[in-house]
Amino acid sequence: MVTAAQLADELGVTSNRLQKWLRARKADGHPLLAAKSQFGAWLFPREAANQLAEEFEAADANGHVSDSAVQRRAEEVIRALLSDRLGIPLVPRTIQLKAGAPVQVDAASPDGTVLAEIFARQGALKGGQQKKVAIDTLKLITVRHEQPEVKLMLCFANQDAAAYATGGGWVAQALRTWEVGVEVVDIPDDLRTEILAAQLGQTMVNPTP
Repeated sequence: MVTAAQLADELGVTSNRLQKWLRARKADGHPLLAAKSQFGAWLFPREAANQLAEEFEAADANGHVSDSAVQRRAEEVIRALLSDRLGIPLVPRTIQLKAGAPVQVDAASPDGTVLAEIFARQGALKGGQQKKVAIDTLKLITVRHEQPEVKLMLCFANQDAAAYATGGGWVAQALRTWEVGVEVVDIPDDLRTEILAAQLGQTMVNPTP
C-alpha cells in the first residue's frame, strides 16, 4: 500500500498540497476516493496510486489544482459543445481494463463507442500540458486495443492549444497514425476569460513543490 506522504515524495510536492487535492477530488466523487474516510489515512494500492499520480500531474499542468471549480465548469461546457457537435450524449466515465486497472476518460457515449479527452487550456501548450496530451493519447489507444470498435478523439477549446495535436511533431503524427481525432470547440467569452485568469493565477501563486 502507498501512503499520501509516499505519493507526495514520488511527485516531488508537499504532503499537504497533495492531501488538499485528494480532499477536493473526494468531494467531487472520485471513484478511487469516494469510500475513503474523511479523517482516516490515505492508503492506496500501487495501481490506484499510479492513477492518482497521473491525474494530479495532469491537473497541475492544466491549472486546476488551485482552481478546480473553473476547470470543472470548463470541462462541462466543452463536453456539452462536443456532444452537440457529434449529436450524442457524453458523460465522464471510468473504464475497467481487462487486467483490472481503472481508466478515467473525460467524455464517453452511452454505449462506450466514443471516448474523448478534454483540454481547456488557452494558448500554446507548454511542457506539462504537452505531456498530458501524450499520456491521454496513450490511455485512449490502450482502451481501444481492448475495444477495437471505439472511436477516439481529443477536444480542445483553443486553436493554439490544438496546434500541438495537429502540427508536425511526433505526438501529432502519432494521433494521425492511431486515428485519434482532434476537435476544437468555441467556448463562451466569459468562460475563456475565467480560464485565462485561472492560468495566470496558477503561474503566479502556486507554491514551489
